[in-house]
Amino acid sequence: HMYCNASFHRPMLLLILSVVVLSLFTGCAGRPIQTSNEHYEVIDTQKIRLGANPNGVYRILPGDEIQIKFLYHPDFNDVLEVMPDGRISLPLVHGIKVAGKTPGEVARELIETYRDELKDPDIVVNVKQSSGSLVYVGGEVRTPQALTIKSPTTLSQAIIRSGGVTTAGGTSSMIIIRPTPGSSSKILLVNLDKIRQGHLPDIYLEPYDVVHVPKSPVAEVGLFVDQY
Repeated sequence: HMYCNASFHRPMLLLILSVVVLSLFTGCAGRPIQTSNEHYEVIDTQKIRLGANPNGVYRILPGDEIQIKFLYHPDFNDVLEVMPDGRISLPLVHGIKVAGKTPGEVARELIETYRDELKDPDIVVNVKQSSGSLVYVGGEVRTPQALTIKSPTTLSQAIIRSGGVTTAGGTSSMIIIRPTPGSSSKILLVNLDKIRQGHLPDIYLEPYDVVHVPKSPVAEVGLFVDQY
């Protein structure tokens, strides 16, 4: 008799659990994210103002091919490969370290360096081709895999290359685990829905990032009910 009642009320149970879990999920969304332990710095990317996201830019790697354009001195234009030590050499300037910097940072540094050598040293730096590195995409994507990226690649692009999110995936609570020097890592909490809507900047992936797409709260409830 007990099992008949449980079966009879199964749809109602699913509805109630869904409401409870969704309420908990949305209730936690507004709370500040705290560092979980000494090995992980947890960053809620929704707290970062649009246009000021430090993870929304590409940083140059050794082996990258970069284009340097002098707007008023085209004879100085060049396309260079970043050397293994992270440096490049240009006319009048040698051994400038560019690895780990954004193209904009390199451009500003070059402008300051050339200011005593050239009149109006207006310079633009672009990454033509990345040297290539691995990122790992798993969880609720259609094709979990290790991706080789040879050009600046955003989270959205990596998800598309992995076949997109499954119907059970939670796009409002995605996770990027990012290695940092030493034994620590950063955990980025990402709302892909807001990125798609233009409310948050997309995030450029870095070498050896691990992207995890969790199950949505509703999918987790459905799994629980199936097991019940």
